[in-house]
Amino acid sequence: MSGTPTARPGGARRGRDRRARVLPARPGTRRVDGLRPTTAVVGGGIAGLAAATALAERGVAVTLYERQPYLGGRVGGWPTRLRDGSAVTMSRGFHAFFRQYYNLRGLLRRTDPGLERLTALPDYPLLHGSGLRDSFRHVPRTPPWSALGFVALSPSFRLRDLRAMNPVAALPLLDVRVPEVYERLDGTSAHDFLDAVRFPRSARHLAFEVFSRS
Repeated sequence: MSGTPTARPGGARRGRDRRARVLPARPGTRRVDGLRPTTAVVGGGIAGLAAATALAERGVAVTLYERQPYLGGRVGGWPTRLRDGSAVTMSRGFHAFFRQYYNLRGLLRRTDPGLERLTALPDYPLLHGSGLRDSFRHVPRTPPWSALGFVALSPSFRLRDLRAMNPVAALPLLDVRVPEVYERLDGTSAHDFLDAVRFPRSARHLAFEVFSRS
């Protein structure tokens, strides 16, 4: 994941959807003029750190409140000891970030312009208790081809499961219009949506529960 993004025709960067558009911010001063305001940010996770960084860069005096003795939220780590007294580092979730997380990558570039602290991974495998192995290595990066490619390559999607799915109800999975698709589905729970699609149970665990729990 290291290296500075390469510009492409149309202003797109490598690792970002070629159809992505840059929406400029509203006109305004880049830094606060006059009396320096103060504010508080609650939570030292990625979102809180990003908010605190943006405010501080614009001249706001920020106080960050975090109840834990470490920063990072779900990607944070802290020292602890096992019952036998040995020292270990505790963490939760996986510390891998897809290349399309451009907001996170932009935040990391504040202190690491070349993203040299990130290490590129050849694959992102998911191992099932049953022995199945899913891989993201050859999945296309651009939606909706990414979703179609994952279904075609994953052993979690069996042919009979695909035949049982409701293709009309599944069309929003291939719809990448934002914010229209969000507005249309905002009142529908993921559980109800997947039931309407008749999404395979094994694949549902892989595609949704694994990531939500981590």
